[in-house]
Amino acid sequence: MSTLRTCLLSFALMAAGIGTAMAQVAPSVGADPNPIVGVSPGDTLNLPLVFFPGDVTGILIFSFDLEFPVGVEPVLTDGQVNGNDKCDQNLPFIEPQIRTCFWNSTSRLLSVNIGSFNALNTDLDPFGFVAVQVDPTVVSPATLDLTARNINCELAQGVDPNPPCEGSNGQIQVGAVANPALNIVETSLEAAPDATFTVENVGGAPLDLATIGLNDTTNFNIDTTNSTCAVGTTLQPPPAAGCTVVVSLVGTPTATVQAILTVTTETANANPNTDSATVTHTVVGVDPALSIVEDTLEATPTVDAIFNVVNTGGAPLNLATIGLNDTTNFNIDTTNSTCAIGTALQPPPAAGCTVVVSLVGTPTATVQAILTVTTETAGANPNTDSATVTGGTQPPVAIPTLSQWSMMIVGTLLALLAMVGLRRQS
Repeated sequence: MSTLRTCLLSFALMAAGIGTAMAQVAPSVGADPNPIVGVSPGDTLNLPLVFFPGDVTGILIFSFDLEFPVGVEPVLTDGQVNGNDKCDQNLPFIEPQIRTCFWNSTSRLLSVNIGSFNALNTDLDPFGFVAVQVDPTVVSPATLDLTARNINCELAQGVDPNPPCEGSNGQIQVGAVANPALNIVETSLEAAPDATFTVENVGGAPLDLATIGLNDTTNFNIDTTNSTCAVGTTLQPPPAAGCTVVVSLVGTPTATVQAILTVTTETANANPNTDSATVTHTVVGVDPALSIVEDTLEATPTVDAIFNVVNTGGAPLNLATIGLNDTTNFNIDTTNSTCAIGTALQPPPAAGCTVVVSLVGTPTATVQAILTVTTETAGANPNTDSATVTGGTQPPVAIPTLSQWSMMIVGTLLALLAMVGLRRQS
């Protein structure tokens, strides 16, 4: 072995150069660190073996022992070798190579040794597999941990020191199942007048429902008599059926209403542990609709701008706000306006109300403001509208100067004299 190692290391030193052992990330060898799940007692499976060089280049040989717990062993294929049981050498692609893999049933150690003429500078994930079998007598669920020991990594001959290597431990989960997972099948339903939602467990373990609720209990309620879901209901994983939540409409809303149904579980490891869906009751064609009739009006120092606010929808609405974005040059004449906060506007043919906007003072230039009216009535569409009011003064009348007056008087006198002369001649 020492002669072969010397040959390999000397050849690699010339071919690949000398690596460095000074690195931030240390090499790691052993079993794949990702747990193997869903295994049953008596199963045979391939255990991945991995090599990660980290930040070290130039590694030519690595070796490790993998300690097996009681309950799982490698599958022996080649009988006795050097007093140890030789395991399956499914390590095919490092050529040329040293590759030895022995199982010692007394120490329960799987000893692996890998060497190459070429520097192993990239992740080998995996570099091979070893067939293992779970003992049929293992009682599930059980966790079988495989621990990497006696780790060794070597650079080219004469390069000192060899880099420190870390062990990569593996795990086999016997009887492991997927987490429970809460799900509401329907994302949105119309209550007309009822909506039935199906709640299910799409995971791999049972879960218990913790809460079932609505964020609007004025327009909707949960029909506990006809619902099969309740707090504490246990939902089994597929293929078991789920349960139902029946959401009923309360009364007869005059506008479209909507609520969120939320179901939760506090069962440990449930993922997700909450889900939501939307329930809606749509009132077609009768939603209130806010409108200001006039788009633009002008206010002068003597004439106010009067805007008509109406409800063009099919249900009543109440005004929430009435405002101007310029209260320096304009104000709302609350005395003469018939619109006010809280005013209820009925749908057609009912009349609307008025907002009287007055000009403040006598601006010397044209000014403009936006009148905005809103409603918070549920379902109103639109629930806000705006209009423009402009204002300013008329251009001042030009007064003739003294010289202009003189010229006009002289012109008038000359015209009169001409007319007198014409009359005398006649």
